[in-house]
Amino acid sequence: MIAKIAALIAGCLLLVMPVVAADFGDSLVIVFSGGMRGRADGCGCSSGPQGGLDRRTTILKQHLGAAPYFALDCGGILDLDPDGGLLRSKCTIKGLARENLKAIAVSSRDLFYGTKFLSDVAAETGVELLSLNIVQSLNREATLYRQWLTIPFNNRLIAVTGITSPVQPRSGMESNAWLTLSPDSLGHQLEKERIPAADVTVLLTDLDEASLRRLLGGVSVFDIAITSSPQVYSATPFRVGKCVVLHPENSGRAFDALVVPPAGGSQGIRFISQPIARSTVPDAGTAAWLKECLRSPPIK
Repeated sequence: MIAKIAALIAGCLLLVMPVVAADFGDSLVIVFSGGMRGRADGCGCSSGPQGGLDRRTTILKQHLGAAPYFALDCGGILDLDPDGGLLRSKCTIKGLARENLKAIAVSSRDLFYGTKFLSDVAAETGVELLSLNIVQSLNREATLYRQWLTIPFNNRLIAVTGITSPVQPRSGMESNAWLTLSPDSLGHQLEKERIPAADVTVLLTDLDEASLRRLLGGVSVFDIAITSSPQVYSATPFRVGKCVVLHPENSGRAFDALVVPPAGGSQGIRFISQPIARSTVPDAGTAAWLKECLRSPPIK
C-alpha cells in the first residue's frame, strides 16, 4: 500500500473551502490535531483569538457533514498552567473524544501531571494512548503505553503508532517512573513489528523536521507522518521517501484533515486545513457542553 499512497501524494491538493460530504465516498478521512496545549476554549494568539472546540465542530460539520471519519492527535495536548491547566487539559481531551478521537501519541510534555492523570482521562473517554519509546525507567523493555493501534475503516485497516522526542522530564514531573528512548534506536523494532496487514500506516509524533527526516529516511514503514513540532520549516505536506509529512496548526488554531481515496482512486490525496477564526459561529451543542465542562470543580 505504501507505493499506492506515494503515487497519490503527487496529486495532493490543499483545500480551504467546504466540500460536499458525498464527495468522500469510500475514502479514508482522518481528522488530526497536535500541540493543542489544552486550548479547549481557544487561544489568545498573537495573531488574534482563534480556535475553540465549539467553533472547531462548526467547521468539521461544514467540511465533513455526515461522512464517516476518525480523529488522531500527535501529542502536546496538555495545558501546563498551574491556574486551571488540569481542567482545561481534561476538557480538551474529552472534547476531542466527542469528535471521534481514537488515539493520542503521548509526548513527554503530556506526562507533566503524572502518568495517572492522563491514563484516567483516557480510560474515561475511551481514547487510546500510544507510544513506542516511553518506557518504564526500571525496565526498558516495558513500554508504558500501547505501541500500535489498528483501526478498521471502509474495508481498510489503518495502523497507528506514536514516537516522542527524547527530552529530560520537566521540574516537578513524575520523572522516576519513565524515560524516553531515542527514536534513532527504533529502526529495527519498527521494521520487525510493523503491521503487515495494514493498508495505511500512520506515525504520530512531536519530532522536529530534522529528526523526523532522519527517522523516516531509515525505515520504509510509514505512509503518513503527522508531527506537532513547531520546528518544521518545509511547507507541508511534503514527502520523505514514500511517506507524506503533515503538520497541524498548534493550539487548535485550524481544522486539519486528510482524505485518502480508495486504492486506485483518481482524485489523489486531499489535505484540508481551515483556520478557526473567532468570527466562526460556535456549534450550539458543543458550546453548551464546553461551558459545563469548564465549570467543573477544579482538579487537584
